[in-house]
This record gives sequence, C-alpha cells and structure tokens, in this order.
Amino acid sequence: MSWLLLAILFLSLSVIAHEFGHFILAKRNGVKVEEFGIGFPPRLLVLTRWGETIFSLNSIPFGGFVKVAGEDDPSVEGGLASKPKKVRAKVLLAGAGMNLVLAFLFLTGAYMSGYPYPTFQVKVFGVAPGSPAEAVGIKPGDIILSADGVNFREPEELSSFTDKHLGQEISLVIKRGEETFTVRLTPRPSPPPGEGPMGVKIGMAYVKKKASLPEAILLGAAHLLYAFVLILTVPVQVIAGLLPFSALRPIGPVGAVQMMSEVAEQSSVMGWWYPFLSFVALLNAALAVSNLLPIPGLDGGRLLFVVFEAIKKRRLDPRREAWVHMVGIVFLLALMLIITFFDIIAPIQNVDWNIF
Repeated sequence: MSWLLLAILFLSLSVIAHEFGHFILAKRNGVKVEEFGIGFPPRLLVLTRWGETIFSLNSIPFGGFVKVAGEDDPSVEGGLASKPKKVRAKVLLAGAGMNLVLAFLFLTGAYMSGYPYPTFQVKVFGVAPGSPAEAVGIKPGDIILSADGVNFREPEELSSFTDKHLGQEISLVIKRGEETFTVRLTPRPSPPPGEGPMGVKIGMAYVKKKASLPEAILLGAAHLLYAFVLILTVPVQVIAGLLPFSALRPIGPVGAVQMMSEVAEQSSVMGWWYPFLSFVALLNAALAVSNLLPIPGLDGGRLLFVVFEAIKKRRLDPRREAWVHMVGIVFLLALMLIITFFDIIAPIQNVDWNIF
C-alpha cells in the first residue's frame, strides 16, 4: 500500500469529519445547508439529496466542504446568520468538536491495537561503525542491564554514568535474547560529531501491550487532554527553551501528508498501528485548535463576532463582518501558499511519532 495514499485518505477523513460536524449541527438546528461536498470543485456528480442539501463528489480528492445558506447575510431565511447567537455558536464549534471526537476514537483504537509499554530497560537502537561498542560486539536490539554493577532503568542514567567514566574501562552486562554476557570497553573522551562516548544510540525498551476497551477509553481521554494542553502551550514552551523554535513552524496539507506518510511507514516497520493512529489523533487535535483561533475567516474568527454580539447586546453590521471575513480568507489563502511552498522545498524530516 502506498503510505502517501493512506496519509491523504486519513487527512481527508479528518477534514470531512470537521465539515460533517458543522453540517449535522446546522441540520439539527434548522439551518439550511445547500451542499455537503466530498473533495473540492469542480463537481463530478450528485450522490444524493437530503431535503434542500446536495451531497456531491468533486474532482479534487482532498478533504471536503459544507455550504451553509446565509452564512453572512441575516436576511436569508433559514440561513446561519439569521439564527440566534446560541445556534450560530454551536454550529461554529461543531467542526472542532468533531475533530476532537475523531482524535479520541483514533487514540482509543491505538491503545486497543497495542501501545508501547516501558520495560524500564535500556535498549540499543544503533551502533556507530568503528566505535568502542562495535569493537566489543554490541548490536542493535541488545539490552544494557548494568555497568560496573550499577543497574539502569532509564537511558539518561547510563548516559550520565558513561560521562563520569570517560577514558576509563567499564564492564557492561548485556542481554541478547535469552543470553546474558559481559563486555568491557572504554568510553571515548572526544567522540566524533554526532556520536556518544560508547558509540551507541540508546533509548527505553518497550513491549507491546493491548488495552481493553474500558482501559483504552480512559487512556485515550487522558492522552487527548495531554495533547490538547501540549498544543496550546507550545509557544510558552518555546519561550521557556523547553522546545526548539522549529516547533512553531506551521504546516499545511502538503506537510501534514508528508509527515503522516512517514509515520505510516514507521508503523509498518514496527508492525503495529499505534504510532500512526496516535499521530493522526495529534493532527486532529491541532486542526481543532487552529480552526478556533480568533482569526477572521476561521471558525474562531466568526465565533469572536458572536461573542462580541453577546457582550455588546448588539450586532455588528453584517456587511462589515462579511468584509472582515473576506480579508481574513484572502490572508489565510496567501499564508497557506507560503506554508505549502516551504513544505515542498524544505519538508520536515525524521518525524518523531512519539511527539506527545
């Protein structure tokens, strides 16, 4: 299977789910919906009709859209702008809400399919050519149990130990499958760039653990809450130096597909779905947050006008509001072109699926 096609499919599903959230809340509250489209125009065919709503299949197979009547014109009978504040707010929030529901479902499925459970053992993931580790026969997949009688539960503990014994011979107890043996090596005081004193890439060893449905629901909910908070606090963490400045780089559809296809391939190599499903969940949470930003043209920008109306007890001139949103949409389209340009010429490499 092409990982690129799988990524496009899941990203499209996320966008369609967002639009379906708007659609179903609009329908439930008596708002006229003219069209619900899969893909983007030009239209290929009309799939079916539900009342006044056309369900269409379109030429550009990427995401979808919902066309609501009277979005900015309160004079349109049954249109969104003609409805009370509460109804408009619910319809505007429904898209992001559906993305959060989808993220929760993906996370629940991810935990049920099998998730990485820490063994609190240090695993070797790579060995540098010509390094002390290679010289004594250490291989990827080995477990480093101890050094000079000191046991390790975290990779950082082993790194700290070797940093304190540079140039000194140490004894490592290695576990390989059912076999346990001892090797002796000397951590280098001045290793080549990109390599550590022993020349090994280490990390926590994990086993695959499957959660029951009740466990998966609890784990998925906690995971989603953590991801949501993480996304909201990224700027603060960058300012505090906890995250690199590159964490603020926005990505568009092209970048999202690139990242998802890379993580899908990693999932295939690992033989489990958790990395891919959890990453798709993260993107859905990010989609929910980004759409609620108070920027004209986005759901959050429109919601801001509803809040303004509720506070001031009066409505801004609909023509002015429509003009503000039009300017916002032009700005967002220009920004999307710039983001897509950088996604193409400088794609994000080495995506860490365990990003949250």
